[in-house]
Amino acid sequence: MAEKYMTTAEFAEFCGVTKDTLLWYDKQGILKPAATGENGYRYYTSRQFFDFSTITTLKQTGNSLKEIRAFQQKHSYEKLQKQFAEKSLQLDEQLRALTRMKRLVDAVRDNLALAGQFPMNTPELIWQETEYLATTQIPEGYGWFEEEPEEYVYTHIRTYRDMDGVAQYPLGTIIAETGLDSPAPEEIAYFYPAEKGADTNLWVKPAGQYVRIFHRGYYGNITNALKIASDYMIQNSLTICGPIYEYDRVTYLVEAVEDSVQMLLIHTIP
Repeated sequence: MAEKYMTTAEFAEFCGVTKDTLLWYDKQGILKPAATGENGYRYYTSRQFFDFSTITTLKQTGNSLKEIRAFQQKHSYEKLQKQFAEKSLQLDEQLRALTRMKRLVDAVRDNLALAGQFPMNTPELIWQETEYLATTQIPEGYGWFEEEPEEYVYTHIRTYRDMDGVAQYPLGTIIAETGLDSPAPEEIAYFYPAEKGADTNLWVKPAGQYVRIFHRGYYGNITNALKIASDYMIQNSLTICGPIYEYDRVTYLVEAVEDSVQMLLIHTIP
């Protein structure tokens, strides 16, 4: 019994796609009509639905036209299994990249909200849970931030770019506790917030009471905010017991320096 042929329109309806999709598949050489009539019309058979279904599956799982053509040239169970195993690994990496992107978007959103929620240069005492920080050490003795070699910032960014378990925002600086009353605070390290299990050496910012103060404007003027925080601590009989943590809340996202915002956390004990 002769096999029944379908026109392009009929086969497109059978597959649930448009005629243009079939014409594009024909042009790309991945699904050609079974026959072409003297009138130039293209005709397909119902058996070609399985070829169409295979192409759809390969496309939906991220395979390129080149990969689809390569598969069509030599069908085999082993080849298909290998192809989907490789695609699974690619999708895992894409998922990790999307997860990192989502965390970055959420971090930026939260930082913008936090920076706009609290008044500037108004210290307050808060409780902070333990936080883990992925750090890059800054050599001793090079001076206050204006003299810092840019290579340490770049090294820090390159080291942790796209590393699992390490946030890419906000960028922060750990400042020696002597910086509370110093006109030239000593910077110890750059940091990114990180998960406890991140595959890197982690600095542990301990849980405890912290004086929090926000500074708006030029980073070099955070000594003004530190002085206000120091006076607050004296008035409340608080003693610094560790380094100062500076978080760039809104710095790289603004055009004008005067609109940048830093958050300072100072670990204290009564």
